[in-house]
Amino acid sequence: MKQMAADQAVSKQAIFFKDEGEEHLKHSKFWGGAVLAATLSIIIFAVLTLFFHKIGIPKPTDKLEMMQLIASKLFIFSTLTYLLYICGKNFSNHKHNAILNK
Repeated sequence: MKQMAADQAVSKQAIFFKDEGEEHLKHSKFWGGAVLAATLSIIIFAVLTLFFHKIGIPKPTDKLEMMQLIASKLFIFSTLTYLLYICGKNFSNHKHNAILNK
């Protein structure tokens, strides 16, 4: 009788783990897409900065303006890289939780 009661309790709790696993899997797919989007944005910005000087829009006239341009590019790259890191971390965490709850 104790074994049957234990089996009954386990089967009731299993549905909660299944639901949580599916929820984490859904979130991991979202964050996987966010990782892809962040990666593509870094690549696009990198390609644009390679050919930015040929457009002629940001034309530094002295060293100070050149330093400001370099600093702004570094800031944008570091922000995009941090965004990629956060998205990758969230993807990894949700994937891990989905596997555990499965």
